[in-house]
Amino acid sequence: MALLDRVRDDRDPAQPGVADTLSRGSARALVRWLRLTHEGELPRLPLEWLALGTDLSMVAGAFGLDPLAHAEPDRGLLLVNKTGTDATVRADIGLVTKHGRTVAYAVVAGWEPGADPRDDVLSRMRAIGGAIRDRLG
Repeated sequence: MALLDRVRDDRDPAQPGVADTLSRGSARALVRWLRLTHEGELPRLPLEWLALGTDLSMVAGAFGLDPLAHAEPDRGLLLVNKTGTDATVRADIGLVTKHGRTVAYAVVAGWEPGADPRDDVLSRMRAIGGAIRDRLG
């Protein structure tokens, strides 16, 4: 996992000092980062920032939480997540805690340009969230 550049309005890799992408990482690396942060091995401040996220359209959609008011436990769940999108990508990483049990997840879907499987992708991502919810009891 690596941060390669700063956030830019326009990313033109032909210009000196501009990376072709903001960052690189794998789902495995993101889950490891979430786990280590949750366990206190890494600073917890980023989890406080992530708790303010409002996009619950993907995996987190299965938890039935209020997108604008879930920084505190609700329905017995505490969610911290971050989503990312691009024209051909949907990603959702997070930590879900219930009854003292926590699951870290990273779900990433990608497809070829020109295809539009978003409805199916979002449905499958919510199904994964449902499986996480069921696992937590």
